[in-house]
Amino acid sequence: MAQTLSYFTRPGCQLCGDALPLVIEVAKKYGFLLQEINIDPSDELTMTYGLRIPVLTTADRTVLVEGIIAERPLRKALRKAARAAGQQS
Repeated sequence: MAQTLSYFTRPGCQLCGDALPLVIEVAKKYGFLLQEINIDPSDELTMTYGLRIPVLTTADRTVLVEGIIAERPLRKALRKAARAAGQQS
């Protein structure tokens, strides 16, 4: 069963919007599902991720990548996470 990654974002976040197509593509390649989470309604999420978004985490909230998301580090992080989860690589 595919594991779900969390993509923390907020409306109007240019970095988040720019990175999203790449994150979707690479997550799919490594067999992950992706859940977008708007941090604005939650004080806790805003305090945790507010200055760091976009942030991509595993289900246990391990941060894989954050901020300016480049393809190479993203692929490396998801390859490692897929191996740890026993998913395709």
